[in-house]
Amino acid sequence: MPWYVLWALPASVLAGSRSWPLLTGLSLLSYLTYADGVSTLWWKWIEYGLFFVAVIWDLRVRSQGWGGRADRAGL
Repeated sequence: MPWYVLWALPASVLAGSRSWPLLTGLSLLSYLTYADGVSTLWWKWIEYGLFFVAVIWDLRVRSQGWGGRADRAGL
């Protein structure tokens, strides 16, 4: 059940993260296994794969600063 990721929403707002709200939305994909009764592995790859890509993206943006390259160039 995807309700267990709801705890991440308040923390993600306070931290300014975009990946955790994405996980709460993507966790709705787990209900598709209840619709047809078959748990497929590729749904999990989509659900958690996109989340991990978003986490890496968040970490990369934070390491570069909010402005990216322009921030480092002093512009």
